[in-house]
Amino acid sequence: MPKLKKHLLPQLQDMLKYEASVQNAATAGGNDPKDYNHVFIKKDMMYRHKIAYINYATYDVHWAQYVIHVDTLRCNVMVLNNPEDDNENPFSYA
Repeated sequence: MPKLKKHLLPQLQDMLKYEASVQNAATAGGNDPKDYNHVFIKKDMMYRHKIAYINYATYDVHWAQYVIHVDTLRCNVMVLNNPEDDNENPFSYA
């Protein structure tokens, strides 16, 4: 659980900073490594799901949905890496 919380905290902070910048509000809190103790997972429970639904906008500004199902051939994911991270590979795979 501590490793998960340490991973989730920077992700949540980045999301909050982005939302704050969009709304012209103050940015999220600091990056103190001990801040992960302030990440709470309700009842310390996690669930495994076999299906994920990804909603996205298409090139012609319509909405579409992609389904990832672990028990089928549509279980692979490829996304663009952040160009600022200086990765050799432009994609991440899951």
